[in-house]
Amino acid sequence: MTTIKTVMVLVCVGLMAFIMPAAAQQNIVAIEDVTLSSGNTQDVPIRLLNSTGVGGAQVTLTFDQSIVNVTNAVEGDFTGIFNPDYSDVNNGILRVTCMEFGTDLTGDLTIATITLDAVGMSGSCDLGLYAELTTSGGGAVSSSVGNGTFTVSTGPPAPTITTYTINPTTIIPPQTTSIDVAFSETVSYRIAIEKGGATIYDWTGTATNPTAKVWDGTNTTGAQVPGGVYTVNVTGTNTTTGLSVTDTTKTIMVIPPPPVMTLIEVAPQQTATLNITETQQFTATAKDQYGNTMPAIIFTWSSSNTATGVINQNGLFTANAPGTTTVKAANGSINGTASVVVIFKADYTLFLATGWNFVSIPKKLAAGNNTVEDVFGDVNRSSHSIFLYNTSTAEWNVMNLTDEVKPLDGIWIYSAESKAIPVTFDNDPLRTPPTKMLCNGWNAIGLSDTMPTSANDALSPVEDEWTFLIGFNAINQQYQTTIINNNHDGDERDEGNPMNSGLGYWVYMKEDGELAGLSV
Repeated sequence: MTTIKTVMVLVCVGLMAFIMPAAAQQNIVAIEDVTLSSGNTQDVPIRLLNSTGVGGAQVTLTFDQSIVNVTNAVEGDFTGIFNPDYSDVNNGILRVTCMEFGTDLTGDLTIATITLDAVGMSGSCDLGLYAELTTSGGGAVSSSVGNGTFTVSTGPPAPTITTYTINPTTIIPPQTTSIDVAFSETVSYRIAIEKGGATIYDWTGTATNPTAKVWDGTNTTGAQVPGGVYTVNVTGTNTTTGLSVTDTTKTIMVIPPPPVMTLIEVAPQQTATLNITETQQFTATAKDQYGNTMPAIIFTWSSSNTATGVINQNGLFTANAPGTTTVKAANGSINGTASVVVIFKADYTLFLATGWNFVSIPKKLAAGNNTVEDVFGDVNRSSHSIFLYNTSTAEWNVMNLTDEVKPLDGIWIYSAESKAIPVTFDNDPLRTPPTKMLCNGWNAIGLSDTMPTSANDALSPVEDEWTFLIGFNAINQQYQTTIINNNHDGDERDEGNPMNSGLGYWVYMKEDGELAGLSV
């Protein structure tokens, strides 16, 4: 018998006024392979893949109408005009004109979704494609095609979707939508929420009539998805025959809920340490549930201990008396806080971070303020001892409360919280700079100065004996990069890098030497 070829033509032309031809882009017009039992139908998309700047398309689909027929064509992503012409379907031609108003579309698109009807009892035919693409301005866009094959199966029929509803199809989270699907037989199913081909959320299982799936507009991590249109991909596969049914024609529109304040951040967040009468400017930032900054928010400022300090409604804190307080910026039930420590005015403040600290006093302390109890008596050490390292015996020595805290000594102390320790110096102008004997091996030392000084200068009295210097970062609880004697590479190991006041260091001596302080 004579076989007649049916041709389907889709024409999509942009209506925007002609400007100039667009640069040729690589686009793929494709249709998937389809297998159906005789008498069954399936909706199949004609896709435009990897499109960049396409305003219109003319697509021709050819097939053997003794095997398959096209019974319907539904609008895809080109939404300006969609006008299918079925007059020549019996002669092998279906024409569809679709137009996009004044814009070029990009990404993976659906040109149209067609309904294929398996009219033959058996056999297969090509689903051949021809495509001509244009921009919205009328310029030609190069393209290629990916043909498919239609097969009428002679074995068991493929499963079908018997009922399928999404209600509602538009949600404003935390509003939910219900996806209810039933199949013609027991299948291994997957119901997926997709965006741009990527899975946002999915459900899998085996059933004929799965329980309705409820989606609240979040992804697999529980985070709210951005607003937009999301495709629902329903697939059911017979685990014996491998035959399946897929439907990607339905979508869910997600409209983001209005911003709601969920967080107030107060800066600076690190504990502020002030002397009496000093001030600290605090700022507050409100953020919504998406982490975005919310403008024009009015905050109410307060101090938990007004005897220690007060804060005005512009966020300016003034220190009144020694103690601690928490400043708070609030708006309704949401608030953010920061801590303030007010101390007596002292010659110097030693700072401890939470955890182990490697510290040193930069100058000789005044009598009455120079023992372990005087300096560290108020530190919550969580029952930990305070240690000095004795290089000559290679032993850790526990410091007693009556021991003097001396400059040039590196001291290890644990603090259960961040703390500022004010100290006063011995201001006797006739005293000499401190000295410390260093032994071959590792020695725990400090900088005898209140200002940062290069390792090269600070260790100049033992220039010929020292080799390595290592500091400790108490905030991160880790050692710093090793500084190397006579290294001039300009990096973190350069001997020109500073030793900082108040911090302890490990110095390695290749032989004994005496370290002298830089200041009295």
